[in-house]
Amino acid sequence: FFFFFFFFFFKQKTAYEIMPSLVGSEMCIRDRDMSEYNYKLGITRGRIGEVIGQLSKGEIVGSLSIRYLEQQGLPEIALNYEKDERHKFSLAKASRNLEAALEAALQMKRRDCLSELAEEAMKQGNMKVAETCYQKMLAFDKLVFLYVLQGDFLKLEKIMNLAKTKLKDQMLEYQTALVIGKVESQAKLLAEAGHLPLAYAIARKHKLESLVPPLAEAIKNDPQISQGVLEVKVGLRK
Repeated sequence: FFFFFFFFFFKQKTAYEIMPSLVGSEMCIRDRDMSEYNYKLGITRGRIGEVIGQLSKGEIVGSLSIRYLEQQGLPEIALNYEKDERHKFSLAKASRNLEAALEAALQMKRRDCLSELAEEAMKQGNMKVAETCYQKMLAFDKLVFLYVLQGDFLKLEKIMNLAKTKLKDQMLEYQTALVIGKVESQAKLLAEAGHLPLAYAIARKHKLESLVPPLAEAIKNDPQISQGVLEVKVGLRK
C-alpha cells in the first residue's frame, strides 16, 4: 500500500505541494499559481476591487473565469471583460445595461437579438433603445405604435410620407393617417383602393368639399356599385 500525505504551505501567491512517499525519501515540490484561488476567494468574500484588479492586470484569463463571475451574480462586472458578442449580449441584458446589449446586437447584426432587446426595452420603458431596434429591423408597424405612445406626430408623419414615396405601402400609409387623424389622406387612400362608398362617407362626414363631388360622380359611374345599391333598395322594399 502507498500512503500519500499532502501538506500545503503558502508564500504570497505561490503554493508548494510536498508529497513524501514510503518508497523513498524524495519529495516532489510543485509550484502552483494561486491567482485563480485568490480570484475566486475574492469573489466569494466580496473583495470586488481585488477581483477587478486581477482581471485588469491579466492575471485571470479565459471564458470560464468570466462565467464564474456571472454564476456568482456579478454579470455587470463580467460584461466588461467578455469578448464573445453573443454572451456579452446576454450579460448586458442580465445586468439591465440595455445600451451595451444594443451595441452587441448591432455588432452581431442579428434580427432575433434586436427583437428580443426591443421587447425588453419596452418593458423597462427605454423608448430610445426600443426605437433603434425597430428602426434597424424596419419594423414600421411597431414604430407607429411606439410613436403613438410617445405622442410624436412629427415622426408619424415622416413614416406616412415614407410609406407613400419609398415603401409604396398603402396599408402602412392608411394606418398612420388613421392614428394621426389625416382624414383627407384616409379618404384618398380608400378611393385608390376601390372603396369608393367608404371614401365618400368619410368625405361627407368631415365636409371635404374638394373630394365629395368627384367621389359621388365616381360612385354613380361605377356599374358594380350602382348594381349593389339597387339590390339593397329592392331588399329593403321587400
